[in-house]
Amino acid sequence: MPEYSHARLDFATKVNIFTFVSRGPSTEKTEQTRARILHAASQLFVEHGYDGWTMKDLAERAECAVGLLYRYFPSREALVLGLYADLARCLDASATPLAAASVGIRFVELVTRKLAELDRRPQVFRALARAALSPDEVTGVLADETAHIRALGLRAFTLAVSGASNAPANPETFGRLLYGLHLLLILLWTQRRRRGQSMAALVDSFAPLIDFAVGAASTRPLSSVIERADAFARSLLEEER
Repeated sequence: MPEYSHARLDFATKVNIFTFVSRGPSTEKTEQTRARILHAASQLFVEHGYDGWTMKDLAERAECAVGLLYRYFPSREALVLGLYADLARCLDASATPLAAASVGIRFVELVTRKLAELDRRPQVFRALARAALSPDEVTGVLADETAHIRALGLRAFTLAVSGASNAPANPETFGRLLYGLHLLLILLWTQRRRRGQSMAALVDSFAPLIDFAVGAASTRPLSSVIERADAFARSLLEEER
């Protein structure tokens, strides 16, 4: 069995990883084992970088057999997708109990929660930045293999928009645009946090701008701009390339 392969993940592997997000683990022991493996992988990513270790190293760190490790995560890429999936699950869970407020305020609250989750393990997610930003890897943030994870994020932001006090008639459109904006903020987080700079003020500044756009969405020329931006966001986030 190969230690590490750049081959595209097959459909069964993607479904196996996503099952833990969409339906939850089959047993408590299964989830504990999965969590232990991901925790050990997080340590190795921080200590040795993206590819400075082997799956055998991971099995030893996670205190499990190599065969069991491959049952859960058949490759390094699958481990990265597992970490992405956990983050997406947290974001999705955060969308329902948002405060009764405007689209802009709910966006700020949702992104703030996401950044707080990143801040819990900053070294881990910075170590994965190369994997997320590579357009040729299955772990790329816009790769086909991560489409199921993007779908959770898109749903979270669409829920945030549709449940707002000033919800527009097209919550899916604004959900896509705000999801894309949040990805840009995450990219900025990977750079600014290294210099100890806070993201809070920047994120807060978007609330009035977003609410202005929502209120003016039906007027021209802004409606035309939003339509074009949404078409571009859809091509990036939803369509296979």
